[in-house]
Order: sequence, then C-alpha cells, then structure tokens
Amino acid sequence: MTAVALERAGDPIEGAKALLKKLDFSREAEDKSRVLIKPNLTTSAGPETGITSDVRIVEAIIQRLLDIGVENISIGEGAGGASTMYALEKNGYVDLAKRHGLPILDLNFDESVLLDVPAPRSMRRVRVSKTVYESDFRISVAKLKIHSIAVTTGCMKNMMGVLSGRRWKLIVHSDIHNRIVDLNKVVLPHLGIIDGVVGNQRDEVKSYPKRAGVLIGGYDPVAVDSISSEIMTVHWRDVLYLVLAQEAGLGIADPARIEILGPRVEDVRQKFNRRGTIWAKTRTGAQVFSGRVWQAVEGAGK
Repeated sequence: MTAVALERAGDPIEGAKALLKKLDFSREAEDKSRVLIKPNLTTSAGPETGITSDVRIVEAIIQRLLDIGVENISIGEGAGGASTMYALEKNGYVDLAKRHGLPILDLNFDESVLLDVPAPRSMRRVRVSKTVYESDFRISVAKLKIHSIAVTTGCMKNMMGVLSGRRWKLIVHSDIHNRIVDLNKVVLPHLGIIDGVVGNQRDEVKSYPKRAGVLIGGYDPVAVDSISSEIMTVHWRDVLYLVLAQEAGLGIADPARIEILGPRVEDVRQKFNRRGTIWAKTRTGAQVFSGRVWQAVEGAGK
C-alpha cells in the first residue's frame, strides 16, 4: 500500500498548508540539504487558466521548509514552448524567490549531466539539469490537466522540464509513455503535489479551465498521478505511462492499493473533457516528428 492525500481547496494557500500537514511534510523534509521545487510553467498563462501551477502553493511549501530550518531551496523550471524566465516572472515566482533570497533557475540553461537510464524502455541515456539531479528532495508541483499525447499529465510528466533544452523535450515527446518512465528512473520526484484548484480539459497548453477545487499530494508520484487521473474520470489503465511505471517498480498506480487521506476520490471527481483539438493534434504531430529527428542527432534511443 501507498498513500495519497486529498484536500478540498478553494484557497490555494490554506489548502496547501492543510495538505502538507496531512503528508507529515515537516518530518519528511527536516533532514534534507538540497531541495528543488519544480512548478509547471509550460506557458506564461496564469493558474486560473488551468495551465500553470499556482505560485501560492509553492510559497506555502517554501515557508514550511524555512520554518523547519531547511535553507538550501531552489526553484527551477525549463519551459518547452515559452520563455522560462518570462513565465516565472509573470506568474510571481521571481518575486517569491527575491523575497526569500532563493535562487531561481531556467533549467534549460543549467549545467547538465548525461545519464544512463537503468533498464531503458526507449532511451538509453538522457541529459538533465545537474541541480535537479543532485537535489536530495525534488518536489514536483504540477497541474491537473488532460494531455494531448499522454492522456493526462501530472508530477511525473512535469519532470520533462528538467531536461536540458527544448530538443530533449521533443525527444521524449516522440515516444512519450515509455520515455516518461525512462526519465523518472533518473529524476523521480520525492514529493508530488498537483494543483487542481483549477484544472484544464482537452489540452495541456490551451486553456479550457475546469474548477475541481482539490489539491493532491504524496511521496509516491505514480500513485499521485494515478489518483489525479481518476479524479478527472480517466481510468488509470488508460494512461499507459502509469501502467509502465508500476511495472518498472517506480510506484503504485492501482487505486485498490492506494490509501486515500482526506475526502474520497468519488467525492471530488469531476468529468474532464478529453476530446483534443485539431490544433493540438497538429502541434503534437510536429513535436513527435521533430523528436525523432533530434533522437537521431543525439543518439538517445537504444
């Protein structure tokens, strides 16, 4: 068994505080020396669009870390389709980092490391941010969203932002389910939190917002993403990377083996529209093609 906490959240700050308490976060984080918080800022759009992680949730995490004496905290993102620093600034992350004296990183330009993937499914090696790889407590703060290729996106898919530059992100898109699993074999989050105050339907970068009023969190990112999918009324077995991640031993995806801390899944479940747009299909087709080209250049395949 593993556990996932759910918290009804009209207010992101109070909701995040309550979620962290359910997760016994202070005890889990108190001995960590290098913490990296990775929000989801695929675009510069605000959290009310359903696309990006609310900065107030990240601020609640940072404040709790500081309260228990953890000081080496970094905020990092590497956007795939937008200027990372512009997205961070527009969404309040740069101001947050300045207020607390924390480094804020564009992971696309961070020093990187090329890592071998253990028992690879699709990528024998992957290049990621060195800061992220060397952190002893990675926190993925994702958004509750439908995804045009991966079906749903959560804290595991969010780790694509730690890849070194846009071309590695395209490489992962070209075989997304297998490669999400391969990526997480080397940079699996230690804590996953999903902002479902306002989620997004149909697409990951175009706004079709859906208010779900819930935060989801846990120390098993596979379980967090599975329960998040179930909350969007998407069966976990319809999300191939979840099935593959469980088979690879990265965590538990089967809801029958997941203890829920808080309200029942059925009490917070919302019907999310999964029907993708023509624009999304065109965009993702181009991403897959470009990813195959870059795979040949980088030699990322088997």
